[in-house]
Amino acid sequence: QLVTPTLLEQYKLPYQKSWFKDTNDNEISRSWYEYIRDYLGYRLAVKDISYQADEKSIDYQVNLTNYGLAAPVLINKAELVLLNASKKPVATKEITDVAHLQSLQVLPIEWQVDKALVKKAKYLAFKFTGYGNTGNRLANNIAFAKGYNYLLTLK
Repeated sequence: QLVTPTLLEQYKLPYQKSWFKDTNDNEISRSWYEYIRDYLGYRLAVKDISYQADEKSIDYQVNLTNYGLAAPVLINKAELVLLNASKKPVATKEITDVAHLQSLQVLPIEWQVDKALVKKAKYLAFKFTGYGNTGNRLANNIAFAKGYNYLLTLK
């Protein structure tokens, strides 16, 4: 049986609008089986990103949302990371409260970074690992490699 955004909204069930689109942004059909498979646990995604710069620093705000039905479990570490062109960490900010992110809650993550560090970076990434230290993928349609979810390419 097919599930629709209207039906999910009627039952007040969480979902991402992008879940009903393929990688080319075409509308696709989904079944209840797919919904249960994809949303039964936690489903973390970056909702939006903003930043402001002054003379000395750049303030990033990343809003992380849990679209799943359960709070995240078995997360060992979560962090925002600035990576250089060789994809090596330049700076990191540990995020300690991801495990408490309930269904449909938004976790605003604020990070003030010195401009000198940002100049050394090429990417802003998000990394979260389980206890096996393998990187997990966010539920966004973004580049993912070696445990890093690439949020922004910096100038």
